[in-house]
Amino acid sequence: TALPTPRAPFADMLARWDNATSVLIVGGRAYVGERFPDEYKRLHHLSLLASAHKLRPLPDVLYDFHPGSSGAVPPERLAGGLPPLVIAKRSGYAMPGVLVPNSYLAESKRGVVGWNETRAELHERAAELPWRDRSRAVFWRGMIRGHDRDDGPLCALDGGNYARLQAAALSYAHPEHVDVKCTHARHCRPGATVCPDQPRDATEALVAANVSLVSVDRSTPRRDY
Repeated sequence: TALPTPRAPFADMLARWDNATSVLIVGGRAYVGERFPDEYKRLHHLSLLASAHKLRPLPDVLYDFHPGSSGAVPPERLAGGLPPLVIAKRSGYAMPGVLVPNSYLAESKRGVVGWNETRAELHERAAELPWRDRSRAVFWRGMIRGHDRDDGPLCALDGGNYARLQAAALSYAHPEHVDVKCTHARHCRPGATVCPDQPRDATEALVAANVSLVSVDRSTPRRDY
């Protein structure tokens, strides 16, 4: 569908449109470029918009959505792009961008409503279990999914996976202090190629080659964290 002709000041701002990151909402309908659906977190963002629109009609707005886990906005988009929306600010709140809910919240099927319900449940559960009665070990469950490609890994995107691999290796070496594991072995796929700026020590190389050492093959409900 062709983009509608928006009223000022949107008309001038459309010159900064990017097919991979820009979102235009006009009359309760969202428009994106042909490359926007290439990233699943961007699709989740659209699902969150739809769930929010059911609660309260969204205003007309034009922005760039950047789903990276660090919250970094490409320099060229900062210089000539649209107002950026981000899901994180790893280096602090002084980073540019407006914080919005993490795209993964769309996986609840109820979008922003589902997150409010989950948050209330977590607070209720936390109140039942005082800190003194909790495990002292660092705990995490999730996935390690290396960004391997036919022409090599996308190392720039693998910082989070590298950190998870390091933490999982600590879990294997020091289980009394760290309990970091993949929920299933099939979800534990560190990159086959080691990135130059992400070296692996002996323990990290061991668990990368034997992911069953850091996999539990079961999920842990959020309320039990």
